[in-house]
Amino acid sequence: MTGKEIALMALAGEKPPRPAVTAIGGGAWYVHDAGTSFARIKNDPQALAEVYLKAYDKIGHDLMWTGASLINYPIHLLGCPITDQGSDAPMLEGVVIDNLAKLDSLDLDKVLEDPMMQGIIKSHHLVAEAIGDEALLLATTWGPFTTAGRILGMEEMMMAMLEEPEEMQQLLKFCNELIWAYL
Repeated sequence: MTGKEIALMALAGEKPPRPAVTAIGGGAWYVHDAGTSFARIKNDPQALAEVYLKAYDKIGHDLMWTGASLINYPIHLLGCPITDQGSDAPMLEGVVIDNLAKLDSLDLDKVLEDPMMQGIIKSHHLVAEAIGDEALLLATTWGPFTTAGRILGMEEMMMAMLEEPEEMQQLLKFCNELIWAYL
């Protein structure tokens, strides 16, 4: 029985022959264990895939989140500064827009057409080609609400929910479209 079958049994509420094994998230650990940094590998789909595949070989995941710790890059590509020099998960250093009057400046194509994002997406496919029959692979992402908080800032977003609910709905709609587009 493959790890993927075990994970699917567990997710279906059935009792697998053993518990499913994974490291939830884990991307920062994978990069650190590989002796590299996100800055070095973020533009190289093969290098990204190799980091995740090395972790798979070491742990024996039944299910694995491809792209763990890469989830701030789409926000960065919208215009938010990021720190990614070490093996710690890339950290956003601000927001993309500071108020909802700037919603029109958000550009889905800017993210999707960026070579780095294309490489991240390709790395998911490389991992799937290598181990997709053996392990259940899940793409990693923030949900629309968290993505909106990353784009606008949490305090500003919470206030906007009360003061500008229609505009906030537009931001959440954009976030939902962004997430589905790169997933």
